[in-house]
Amino acid sequence: KEKINVALISDKSESKNINKLYQNDESILYTKLNINQMDYKKLEEQDFVILNEISTFSSGFKNNIISYVSSGGSISIIPPKDIDFKQYQGFLTELGSDYFTKSDTTSIAISSLNKNHELFTNVFNSKVRKDINLPKVFYHYSLSRNGNTIKNNIFLMENNSSFLNHYKSKLGEVYLFSSPFSEDCNSFTKHALFVITFYKMALN
Repeated sequence: KEKINVALISDKSESKNINKLYQNDESILYTKLNINQMDYKKLEEQDFVILNEISTFSSGFKNNIISYVSSGGSISIIPPKDIDFKQYQGFLTELGSDYFTKSDTTSIAISSLNKNHELFTNVFNSKVRKDINLPKVFYHYSLSRNGNTIKNNIFLMENNSSFLNHYKSKLGEVYLFSSPFSEDCNSFTKHALFVITFYKMALN
């Protein structure tokens, strides 16, 4: 099969865990892009794009991402630790997803996963045990419900807040995490579900 084109877009720092996952896989053509040196022609070539903890972005960047998704592109958004709520609200609303409203430093666990979601098709060969050891979350953002969204919860936390949601956005798709990926925010990147989730997002 042809290789899957995956790009990670960052501003200040890359994600070592995502790099390790994709860069040595022969089935994936992995590209790292800096938001300050963007070549938007490369964006058009991608099957899956990850926005990695981007603190601030231009209207040009926002419009190119929205155009990419509207045309059938698939993106995953990992929020930064110090988020500009207003900027992200406008961006996420235009993408047709919920948006971040406030930070929450409650230590909490992911309590359930939607095993019927397409990400987990053919992943589990038996019933998922109720006592399965799921990742812990130490810092996340609450989400405001946008009534116009077409949403699927993928991971829910113990307080019924979302850790990862999936949205249909015109012809494309948006995977929205509610927590940054640093170790002081959650243990997701150290869990087997991290590997499954990001591989299936790219494959889908």
